[in-house]
Amino acid sequence: MKYIAQIIDNPGLPNPANTDASLISDVIIPTAAGIIAVVSVIFVIIGGLRYVASAGAPDQIQQAKYTILYACIGLLVALLAVTVVRFVVNSL
Repeated sequence: MKYIAQIIDNPGLPNPANTDASLISDVIIPTAAGIIAVVSVIFVIIGGLRYVASAGAPDQIQQAKYTILYACIGLLVALLAVTVVRFVVNSL
């Protein structure tokens, strides 16, 4: 007769083999990347709405384009940072 703890690989108990590096690479980095992606998409949508609502005003169109551009650049920088941190943590 097997006990449930023997059947389940991870019964939810803390694993002493987990280190701070695994916590960072398994929990913090994906969570931060998800939040950054959601915020970036929200800003792209805001920029698109500003573009539509600009009614042809050149200065408002330019601000909307900058909003979209900066949201994309921010997402790219964040993804590069996540990649660098993940590389460094995994090389430890």
